[in-house]
Amino acid sequence: MDSPTQSPKKPKGGVVMRYALFLLPFALSFGQDLKVKVRLQPRFDFGSLTVNSSGQDFDAYLRRVRLSFKKKVGNLLLDLTLKADKAYRDFDAYKGVKSHHGVKVGIHYAFADWKVSKGFSLLIGIKKKAYTRQGLVSSSRQLLIERAHLVETAKKWLGDYYDFQVMFHGKIKDGVFRYMVSLSDGQSVENKNKLNGIKKERGGMVALRLEFSPPNWIEKKKDDTTIGKGRAISFGISYASNNNLKYKNQNTYATFVGGDLFFRYKNLVFSGEYLKMEYKNFKKEEGFYVQGGYLIRSLKLEPALRYEVINNRTKILTFGINRYYLGHHLKWSFNVVNYDQKRTFFQVQGQYMF
Repeated sequence: MDSPTQSPKKPKGGVVMRYALFLLPFALSFGQDLKVKVRLQPRFDFGSLTVNSSGQDFDAYLRRVRLSFKKKVGNLLLDLTLKADKAYRDFDAYKGVKSHHGVKVGIHYAFADWKVSKGFSLLIGIKKKAYTRQGLVSSSRQLLIERAHLVETAKKWLGDYYDFQVMFHGKIKDGVFRYMVSLSDGQSVENKNKLNGIKKERGGMVALRLEFSPPNWIEKKKDDTTIGKGRAISFGISYASNNNLKYKNQNTYATFVGGDLFFRYKNLVFSGEYLKMEYKNFKKEEGFYVQGGYLIRSLKLEPALRYEVINNRTKILTFGINRYYLGHHLKWSFNVVNYDQKRTFFQVQGQYMF
């Protein structure tokens, strides 16, 4: 049985660099060519929103509000993105959570990314860690309204997915091979994990991702929908580890292993991913999802379907429709989600970016 949730602690590592990120707004305001973007995602949910629901629940809220500032100075990219997000009530429903997460206001991204050479870049700051394909795809370019539940679990398994880190990344042979290696102190696992009570003793965390695409099928930008840029095939593998942890006065460590495939050609898109997470000697979760969509260009409609299996027990089926007006800048989506043929709920979400 998991121990009670503990109150969040402040990160112990990288204190100087974390405070240095507050200089980003001043750096961004210097000179011209500052790009500003706003994203709004209004949301309506209804149906069996929680495990013990009567099926008559209804909720309306803003799922995401984002304000981003980007500036490129030579080979240096600066990014500061602020957020005001609210999770949906079924976010952890399969674990019995029946109440809202509060609105989370704060920094989403804050990093400097320096392109040192054609095949090597160095990023320092707050950004997504380098594992799980669907987690790395922006929430503005998802095929279905929410990511797979297994992916959301993976994003919390090793600590904060949006953590302060040093990342080495790049492309080889014009993108045929791509790599990402991220290093962080791993302390955020004390606040974000799936055991509630983990202690970080020492050391750090590492995440590694490798991707391959055939020539002429290179994925230019991660986009799980049919309206992404050009045809693409991508194979990816991910590994992440957070060592020297303690749980119930016993030593343990957390790992993630995953493999994925992505395909897009003309009006068709398909992707799938296998994920396995473990707290050594305490807990394991593994499973997969497959999803696909087809664009009816004359109507700008994109029906989509996802099938997900968790631990060979929980089966989640999601059907959705996306209606595009100005691509991802203006669209709405409708999803029907069914858990183990026991309960069903509905989601409607709009998206406006300017």
